[in-house]
Amino acid sequence: MTHSSRRTLVIAATVSVLGTVTPARSQTVEDSAAGDANGVGDARGALRPGATGKPIKALPCRPTIACTAEIVPGGAIELESGYLGRRARGDGGITHTEQSLLKVSLTDWLQLQSLSNYVWLRRPHEGSRYLDGITNGAKLVLAEQSATMPALSISGLFGMPTSSSPLREVSTYDTYGWAYASKDFGFVDADLNAGLDLLNLGGAVEFQPIVALSVSEDVGAGFGVLEELYAYDNLTRQRLDDGGFLFGVTYSPIDELVIDLGGDVGFAPSQRQGSAFLGFTYVDHHLVARR
Repeated sequence: MTHSSRRTLVIAATVSVLGTVTPARSQTVEDSAAGDANGVGDARGALRPGATGKPIKALPCRPTIACTAEIVPGGAIELESGYLGRRARGDGGITHTEQSLLKVSLTDWLQLQSLSNYVWLRRPHEGSRYLDGITNGAKLVLAEQSATMPALSISGLFGMPTSSSPLREVSTYDTYGWAYASKDFGFVDADLNAGLDLLNLGGAVEFQPIVALSVSEDVGAGFGVLEELYAYDNLTRQRLDDGGFLFGVTYSPIDELVIDLGGDVGFAPSQRQGSAFLGFTYVDHHLVARR
């Protein structure tokens, strides 16, 4: 499990995936019938408004690397969970990961985030199980999307080890700083993320810049498709740590739920041949309604 795979969730990941499976739009209840990249708010009716007047809909960060610049309304709790399987280059070992991300919006512009991965590492002649640390932080919305300008936000997170595993990737303290920009272009939604991770704090610190661009499109009836390009560099070792092309299909039967399924093809010198993922995102609007 590499540092880059730990970030695959989110992070805001955060990770959490650099475009998200749902659009990052500053959408009113009246215009929600126009639809979005997951079909949320299409012919099924307008999005449910929250206590603060903002619409309630799920905004996933995983499985993509890039996240939307927007957050759910203040008072809402959002949970993301899913499975990620990766086949490594070389020995062909498979890493099975259960990913979880909890997001709590204190206001319409400030959100707390906590994430972790439970990992089952399976190699040809050995295997191990461990919790890939706990990462906590916050996301701050700087500007909402307008007709001409994208939504903008930033986030900062701190990762702490929870395992005594000899694997270096799960036994270090790390920090993650990210910036997000999201813009809608009709039924196409784009999310651009850039970040800098500081890995192995207290030791030989490594600097890992990351960039990711995700594009999602509405195909009707609650379905959507997404594509993403991303790359992890390593300034300390002067090499490209990881990169790839991610693709998937999303389905949103209700505004508060998004289900996703897809894959990820790693670019050389990626540490894996490819990945497959399946997961969901759910936001509890009842908490908002009780405010």
